[in-house]
Amino acid sequence: MNCEKCQDLISDFVDGALSHEDQLTLTAHLEECLHCADVRNDLESIVGFCRTHRGEYTAPPNERGLWLRFVI
Repeated sequence: MNCEKCQDLISDFVDGALSHEDQLTLTAHLEECLHCADVRNDLESIVGFCRTHRGEYTAPPNERGLWLRFVI
C-alpha cells in the first residue's frame, strides 16, 4: 500500500468502517510508515477529543480555516 491510498483510508479506519482485509493492509503500512502513523494518531486524537467533549465548546471563529489545516 502506498501513502496516498493509506491516507485515503485512515478516516474510515478511525471510524471502524474498513473491511477486515483493508484494515490488515492499512495496519501493516502504519507499522512501517511513521508519517502515516502520525497522521492516524493525530486524527484519532482529534476525533477522540471531539467525541469526549461534544457540546462542551463552541466552534472557533474560522472553523473552515481550522479544518483546512488538517487536509493531508
